[in-house]
Amino acid sequence: MKKFNSLFLMLVMAFSSVTLTACFDDDDDKKDCAEDLRAALEFATTKAQAMATNPSRATCDAYKKSLNDYKKLAEECGNSQHKQSADALINQANVTCDGL
Repeated sequence: MKKFNSLFLMLVMAFSSVTLTACFDDDDDKKDCAEDLRAALEFATTKAQAMATNPSRATCDAYKKSLNDYKKLAEECGNSQHKQSADALINQANVTCDGL
């Protein structure tokens, strides 16, 4: 259960990073990017909850895919904090999934 606790803590930190560093000025692209990053992270959180409820290879693979999608989006329009949090979440997911 400690693995899942650290996983959720990292998700909370990443979500906070997206929320706190989002640019909401007059540039619509930046607004869209921030909203897309937030939505991708919320989706990953949903997949993490599914994995915590029913730990299996399938739920873990779905969670890792959602994190990779978040990372791809972070590389396209996020900042370095988004990329670092995506990498950290993926590394933690790999450790967690190896135990299944």
